[in-house]
Amino acid sequence: MARPLLRLVADPPGEAERPSAAHTIAPKPSERWITDELFEGLRRGAKSAERELVALFWPRIGRTLMHVLGSSSELDDLTQEVFIRVFARLDRVRDAASLRPFVTSTTVFVARETLRKRARKRWLVFTEPAELPDIELPSAAPEVRRAVHEFYRVLAKLPLDERVAFSLRHVEGMELTEVAWATEVSLSTIKRKLKAAEARFAKLAAERPELAELLAEGTAWQALSK
Repeated sequence: MARPLLRLVADPPGEAERPSAAHTIAPKPSERWITDELFEGLRRGAKSAERELVALFWPRIGRTLMHVLGSSSELDDLTQEVFIRVFARLDRVRDAASLRPFVTSTTVFVARETLRKRARKRWLVFTEPAELPDIELPSAAPEVRRAVHEFYRVLAKLPLDERVAFSLRHVEGMELTEVAWATEVSLSTIKRKLKAAEARFAKLAAERPELAELLAEGTAWQALSK
């Protein structure tokens, strides 16, 4: 039997369609530090709560942006932009458990907006691969650095929505329900987009020696981003 081109995270049993606006995605065990006290402090505009939120989410936001954009040059500015929007719209968040998905969806919106701006400048669409932004991986082996560069060059050729969905699922490692929430589409829609993205990515990547071997091995793309 042929090995899968991409190793996917299994769908959790009994997944529902896109959650309604009132639905809350339960936080993962490692993320239950978003307490009710912190949330209430944020709603009151307490500076100490805002500093705590920044400290908790800054690495996560930067990582998500890096995984979607494939470039580190704008991360600080874009991460600050995410926080500006989060603080300005906290009245839209119902409770502490809803805060993490809200921050994630805001991060994805900023990343998508950045990709659209790049496309308008014809930076990613019409430049040669060698001119793409450099990706800093100082501790990685040379073959891993080459694979990461090729990975993002191929990723840049995907349509915007497919690129975002593919990155969140296969690089960021989000569950399907999280990807659907973050991109504000139904679960069935995100499944269709991912299927199209995976097929398109696999076809393009198979033409690049650095990625063809990884595809054949069914390697999870998360390994390229750490």
